[in-house]
Amino acid sequence: MDSIVFDYQVEQIEGERYLNIDTYINMERIFPKLTLNIFCLDNSVKKSGEYALFVCGCGIEACGGVHKTPFVKVNETTIEWHIFQPEQRLFIFDKQTLIKDIRHLKLSLLNHTPKEVWKKVNYTALNY
Repeated sequence: MDSIVFDYQVEQIEGERYLNIDTYINMERIFPKLTLNIFCLDNSVKKSGEYALFVCGCGIEACGGVHKTPFVKVNETTIEWHIFQPEQRLFIFDKQTLIKDIRHLKLSLLNHTPKEVWKKVNYTALNY
Protein backbone atom coordinates (compact mmCIF):
# COMPACT_ATOMS: atom_id res chain seq x y z
CA MET A 1 0.00 0.00 0.00
CA ASP A 2 1.07 3.55 -0.65
CA SER A 3 1.33 6.07 2.19
CA ILE A 4 0.41 9.74 2.08
CA VAL A 5 1.41 12.75 4.16
CA PHE A 6 0.13 16.30 3.76
CA ASP A 7 2.20 19.33 4.73
CA TYR A 8 0.90 22.86 4.68
CA GLN A 9 2.13 26.38 5.19
CA VAL A 10 0.77 29.89 4.81
CA GLU A 11 2.91 32.20 2.70
CA GLN A 12 2.79 35.96 2.45
CA ILE A 13 3.08 37.21 -1.15
CA GLU A 14 2.68 40.90 -1.97
CA GLY A 15 0.61 41.54 1.15
CA GLU A 16 -1.72 38.57 0.59
CA ARG A 17 -1.67 35.31 2.57
CA TYR A 18 -1.83 32.02 0.64
CA LEU A 19 -2.31 28.46 1.86
CA ASN A 20 -0.08 25.87 0.18
CA ILE A 21 -0.59 22.14 0.73
CA ASP A 22 2.18 19.80 -0.37
CA THR A 23 1.48 16.10 -0.87
CA TYR A 24 4.03 13.39 -0.16
CA ILE A 25 3.34 9.85 -1.30
CA ASN A 26 5.78 7.22 -0.10
CA MET A 27 7.93 10.08 1.23
CA GLU A 28 8.21 11.68 -2.26
CA ARG A 29 6.79 15.15 -2.84
CA ILE A 30 4.59 14.65 -5.86
CA PHE A 31 3.74 17.31 -8.41
CA PRO A 32 5.45 20.22 -6.59
CA LYS A 33 4.29 22.69 -9.24
CA LEU A 34 0.63 21.81 -8.65
CA THR A 35 -1.72 22.57 -5.76
CA LEU A 36 -3.66 19.90 -3.89
CA ASN A 37 -7.37 20.49 -4.34
CA ILE A 38 -8.55 19.80 -0.79
CA PHE A 39 -12.20 20.23 -1.82
CA CYS A 40 -12.09 17.08 -3.96
CA LEU A 41 -10.56 14.90 -1.26
CA ASP A 42 -13.72 14.31 0.78
CA ASN A 43 -15.80 13.25 -2.20
CA SER A 44 -13.00 11.15 -3.65
CA VAL A 45 -13.16 8.68 -0.76
CA LYS A 46 -16.93 8.18 -1.08
CA LYS A 47 -17.44 7.00 -4.66
CA SER A 48 -15.44 6.27 -7.78
CA GLY A 49 -15.11 8.95 -10.43
CA GLU A 50 -12.96 11.70 -11.89
CA TYR A 51 -11.60 14.18 -9.35
CA ALA A 52 -9.41 17.23 -9.95
CA LEU A 53 -6.96 16.30 -7.19
CA PHE A 54 -4.09 18.47 -8.41
CA VAL A 55 -4.53 21.86 -10.07
CA CYS A 56 -2.50 24.88 -11.10
CA GLY A 57 -2.11 27.69 -8.59
CA CYS A 58 -4.99 29.46 -10.33
CA GLY A 59 -7.26 26.49 -9.58
CA ILE A 60 -7.54 25.13 -13.13
CA GLU A 61 -6.21 21.68 -14.04
CA ALA A 62 -5.31 22.40 -17.67
CA CYS A 63 -3.32 25.50 -16.77
CA GLY A 64 -1.03 23.22 -14.74
CA GLY A 65 -0.64 20.72 -17.57
CA VAL A 66 -3.35 18.29 -16.43
CA HIS A 67 -5.57 17.67 -19.46
CA LYS A 68 -6.96 14.35 -18.27
CA THR A 69 -8.54 14.40 -14.82
CA PRO A 70 -7.38 11.67 -12.43
CA PHE A 71 -9.73 8.74 -11.90
CA VAL A 72 -10.30 7.56 -8.36
CA LYS A 73 -11.56 4.02 -7.82
CA VAL A 74 -13.12 3.40 -4.42
CA ASN A 75 -13.08 -0.26 -3.44
CA GLU A 76 -14.25 -1.92 -0.25
CA THR A 77 -10.85 -1.70 1.49
CA THR A 78 -8.67 0.37 -0.88
CA ILE A 79 -8.75 3.59 -2.86
CA GLU A 80 -6.82 3.84 -6.13
CA TRP A 81 -5.64 7.09 -7.65
CA HIS A 82 -5.11 6.69 -11.40
CA ILE A 83 -3.20 9.83 -12.37
CA PHE A 84 -2.52 10.44 -16.06
CA GLN A 85 -0.83 13.86 -16.08
CA PRO A 86 1.56 15.54 -15.50
CA GLU A 87 2.95 11.99 -15.36
CA GLN A 88 1.21 8.65 -15.29
CA ARG A 89 1.08 7.21 -11.78
CA LEU A 90 -1.01 4.68 -9.87
CA PHE A 91 -1.32 4.93 -6.11
CA ILE A 92 -3.23 2.44 -3.97
CA PHE A 93 -4.12 3.47 -0.43
CA ASP A 94 -5.75 1.64 2.44
CA LYS A 95 -9.22 3.20 2.48
CA GLN A 96 -9.53 3.74 6.23
CA THR A 97 -5.99 5.11 6.52
CA LEU A 98 -6.55 7.61 3.69
CA ILE A 99 -9.82 8.78 5.27
CA LYS A 100 -8.00 9.21 8.60
CA ASP A 101 -5.12 11.11 6.94
CA ILE A 102 -7.52 13.52 5.21
CA ARG A 103 -9.40 14.07 8.48
CA HIS A 104 -6.08 14.73 10.23
CA LEU A 105 -5.15 17.37 7.61
CA LYS A 106 -8.46 19.16 8.06
CA LEU A 107 -8.28 19.06 11.87
CA SER A 108 -4.67 20.26 11.77
CA LEU A 109 -5.69 23.22 9.65
CA LEU A 110 -8.48 24.13 12.07
CA ASN A 111 -6.27 23.62 15.13
CA HIS A 112 -3.55 25.77 13.55
CA THR A 113 -5.88 28.64 12.76
CA PRO A 114 -9.56 29.24 13.60
CA LYS A 115 -12.04 28.96 10.74
CA GLU A 116 -12.75 32.71 10.79
CA VAL A 117 -9.07 33.50 10.18
CA TRP A 118 -8.86 31.02 7.28
CA LYS A 119 -11.48 33.14 5.50
CA LYS A 120 -8.80 35.82 5.16
CA VAL A 121 -6.28 33.41 3.58
CA ASN A 122 -6.34 32.79 -0.16
CA TYR A 123 -6.54 29.19 -1.27
CA THR A 124 -5.94 28.90 -4.98
CA ALA A 125 -8.00 25.77 -5.58
CA LEU A 126 -11.25 27.61 -4.73
CA ASN A 127 -12.42 27.44 -8.34
CA TYR A 128 -13.58 23.85 -7.77
